[in-house]
Amino acid sequence: MQPDHHPSIPYVPALDGLRGITILCVLLFHAETSWLTGGFLGVSTFFTLSGFLITSLLLVERDATGSIDLRVFWMRRLRRLMPAAVLGIALAAAFALVAGTQSQRARLYGDGLSALFYFANFRFLASGNSYWEMFSRPSPLQHYWSLSIEEQFYVVYPLLLLGVTLLVGRGRGVLRAVLLGLALASTGAMLALSLAGTPTARMYYGTDTRAAEFLVGALLATLVVQGGEILPWRGRGHVLIALACVAFVVGAVILVEDDATALYRGGFALYAVATAGLLNTALAPGAVQSALSLLPLRWLGRVSYGAYVYHWPIYLYLEPQRTGLDGLPLLVLQMAVTLAVAALSYRFVEQPIRTRGRLFGARAAIVLPIAATAVIAALLLTPPGEETWSKVWSKRAMPEVGPPAPLGPVRVMILGDSVAWNIGNAFGAWATAHPGRATVWNLAQYGCGLVRDPATASDPEVVGNACLNWPEFWEDRIERFRPDVVVVLSGVWDLRPRRLEGTTRQIVAGDAEFDARLLAEYRLAVDIASAGGARVVWLNSPCIGPGYERSPLGRAGALDRARIEHLNRVLVPALVASRPRQVQLFDLFAEVCPGGRYVRSVNGLVTTRLDFLHIAPGGALEVATKIIARTFPAVEGAPAGKPGASAAIAR
Repeated sequence: MQPDHHPSIPYVPALDGLRGITILCVLLFHAETSWLTGGFLGVSTFFTLSGFLITSLLLVERDATGSIDLRVFWMRRLRRLMPAAVLGIALAAAFALVAGTQSQRARLYGDGLSALFYFANFRFLASGNSYWEMFSRPSPLQHYWSLSIEEQFYVVYPLLLLGVTLLVGRGRGVLRAVLLGLALASTGAMLALSLAGTPTARMYYGTDTRAAEFLVGALLATLVVQGGEILPWRGRGHVLIALACVAFVVGAVILVEDDATALYRGGFALYAVATAGLLNTALAPGAVQSALSLLPLRWLGRVSYGAYVYHWPIYLYLEPQRTGLDGLPLLVLQMAVTLAVAALSYRFVEQPIRTRGRLFGARAAIVLPIAATAVIAALLLTPPGEETWSKVWSKRAMPEVGPPAPLGPVRVMILGDSVAWNIGNAFGAWATAHPGRATVWNLAQYGCGLVRDPATASDPEVVGNACLNWPEFWEDRIERFRPDVVVVLSGVWDLRPRRLEGTTRQIVAGDAEFDARLLAEYRLAVDIASAGGARVVWLNSPCIGPGYERSPLGRAGALDRARIEHLNRVLVPALVASRPRQVQLFDLFAEVCPGGRYVRSVNGLVTTRLDFLHIAPGGALEVATKIIARTFPAVEGAPAGKPGASAAIAR
């Protein structure tokens, strides 16, 4: 069946170029490049561009035919978006089933359905991020949240435009007033939620709160599309306005942090207005249009949809541990594979369906069965239920493995929570790369803090009995291993709000009762860890990134900057001061949070994962190396028969 032919807007090469730059920003941002902190705004650019293009198409059709054929419009959108979307789900399913974590496989059924039927943003908003996901990996379909919002716009918006058209005819004054009013309402809703302290996930994933970005693009279309032609605005002072918009967009993409409160208090709307100004500039002959019309950018723009759909599972698979690469080489590999897959998809799947309405011949025999099989595996073969982290943890016991062998000259034990576990793995990698210098036993525990009080104000079931007996566990392992150095990091779970026993009163970090309980547990930890003569190296807590409030701990107010600052500036120094001969502080916060701010990389090295807390392998190895160099030479009282061992490990 041949696709229906309908009136369309003239092709503007610069718009493909703008798509190309935008997808490049998104790909670089998701690769955690340190110099493009606002790359996530590329999604906002796509929203505004979509609003502009869809409104332009609908207005041209209405002006040419007097009506809007919704069936044809929706079928064209389906042909354009669904093929790559289904293949993207298939690719994500293949990743999860072959290389994914238990959590990713458990969530695959629900995530796949929500992605396939375009309600992924609601699913991710409702489910939040469990602790399990934070230290494993996010869903390989996480990026479908934006595609869902876009498709929801495509369903609802044409109905709105058609309704206004039927009421007021071809005049655009009322339509502009309606679009402006809705854009202001959307912006106002986001502002009100932000001022009320609502978690940013609600505003970031909400269709209502992100609608303004589409509507600003739609407003631009009502101004510049006339009689089937695009006539960009070039009024008085347009050059200065154009330069200001371009500078604003470029500056925001380079400088804006994704935890900036201003984004949710009008920032997204302001960025959309600047994007509309950039669009208007790109539509008119000039330097901006010429630059955006360059062939490489136009090519990127053509494959941008596929690149966005496919890149996330590719990025998750091509990780440092699997590839042995980091930094620029890893980025080049990830982007090369992504663009190659996107180009093949565009050439052999998307364009044939878009232009001919179907796949035919050998292409159908190859592509469709593979996609169908993978999607069926994702949606049918995976059970439609998922274990919560608390259920998983309640089944888990402290590890019963013995100490590693053979024992090296210096014995290092890692204790604490999952952040400590990340760093402990890096200690093991260092020991493997420097044979004969150290033996590392990483006994840090996911989800285990040191404060043995399950009466918390958030998720009390998360802390199982296995966490509550850590003193006995530590004593037994320390007796068996006889470490020279014990590295301890705990804080994430210790900072949760708590209720006093027998009362409803909640206490938080900074309250005298809270601080006394926490310090007592920390002092006990140092006493146990140093009982055999080991030197204790205590790591303070790293800062958290902007997405962490979407986790259960973040939603409950367990972690915020003020509490981490209180822990690091008050409680940990008090601990060190009370045990000066036993414990030495390593300032992890200063190492990975220069200037006290969350960053994705330090000196070009990625330090944090996309969960906004746990340290990536390359960054963890650098941290471990610095701990070794700065603190191990200070180890005192090395066991007999190992003189000078602490200095040997630092060489």
